[in-house]
This record gives sequence, structure tokens and C-alpha cells, in this order.
Amino acid sequence: KDFESADMGRVANTFAGATDAISKIRKTDEKKPLVGVVGEIYVRSDPFINSNLCRRIEELGGEAWLAPISEWILYTNHLKGLICQEQDKGFTAILKKVQQWLETNLFFEKVEHMYAEISSPVLHDRHEHPIAEVMELGMKYLPWQFEGEAVLTLGRAELFVKKDGAKAIVNASPMFCMPGTLTTGIFPKLEQDLNVPVICNFYDGSGDPNQALVPVMHYLCEDMKAASI
Repeated sequence: KDFESADMGRVANTFAGATDAISKIRKTDEKKPLVGVVGEIYVRSDPFINSNLCRRIEELGGEAWLAPISEWILYTNHLKGLICQEQDKGFTAILKKVQQWLETNLFFEKVEHMYAEISSPVLHDRHEHPIAEVMELGMKYLPWQFEGEAVLTLGRAELFVKKDGAKAIVNASPMFCMPGTLTTGIFPKLEQDLNVPVICNFYDGSGDPNQALVPVMHYLCEDMKAASI
């Protein structure tokens, strides 16, 4: 435990130093359309696989907010609680529920909140939502028994728009991905409900799927300019 605490302390200090350096970068008051990036955990997170998706959004005049990898860790822990409620009964169910609560509240969320506090000088308005809230919204469209990132993709997309002010959503998936296929089929409903464009891109190393962003980002940037006049 002492070793783990010391190791976390070194990481936290390094992170604090990086935050301090970033906070000193000169900023502008320019407003850019916020784009939420969701989808398959690895593809959305790897610039090589997704053809530098976030950088492309920014080159086209937007601000990219990428759902973090930590979402998957919190999801798998939350999923254990849901499975426990469905399968276990009596004292076993109580023990597993307590274990899941301890892991979530005394470790995962504690660490997440620590880093959120350290980064608050630059990310005070970019905090992630509780995984239970993401799941609750996602389960409006898919039952949690469809295990995988599909329910996260749908729930986080809705939060991006309703709570974070995103003007568009990009759903990044590998080719032939079943969760990606499911969410691509459901997103037209969300697009209509949320009244924002949703771009569903599949990546297989060929072509330029991110080209689909060009007309959408042009419209969003022009609309923001018009609104600021």
C-alpha cells in the first residue's frame, strides 16, 4: 500500500505540473462548436486507427471532447452490480453489492475525483458524468444485457448534447463491429430527438472516413459565427 500510495503521488505531482504548464498557455475567447466523440473504446482512442479524428475535428474549426478510456473501467465495475442484482440472492447478493460499492466509491471514483480536482484550472467545465447516469440513459435504447460499449455510446452521446452542450456527435467504430452496427441503427432516433448531427464512421484503414466531417463542421462553424454577430 505504501508503494502504491507513493507511486500515485508521483503520478499526481507530474499531472499537476503538466496542468500548471498548460494553464499558462495564452488563450483566446474564440468559441468553437463542441463535438462529442463516442464509440468503440480502442478505435475512438487511437489516433492511428481513427485517422486522427480529434485533430481533424479541431482542424475543421471544432473542439473535440473524447469520451475517456476510464469509462470502460467504471462500466465493467458497474456491470458487476447489475449482474449481481439479476443472478444472486440473499447474503451473497448483499456481499457483492457492498464489494461493488466499495470498489466504485472508495477507489475508482476517489481517484477520478482526485485527478479532476488537479486538472480543474484547465478542465473545470469538462468533467465526466457518473457511469450510472450514462448507463441509465443508454438503457432507454438498449438493455444492459447487450454487454459492450453500445449502451455507453448511446448514453454518453445524449449527455454530451443535453448536459455538455455538444453541437454534434461522432460515433467511431471498427468495420464489422456489432456494437457499432447497433448504435448506427439507433442513432437516427437520437439525432431526431436531440436535434444535432450524428456522424457514424467505420474505420478499416482504407479511404478517409473523416471526410464526412467536412460539411457538418462547416455548417456548425458558420452557424456559430452567425449566432455571435
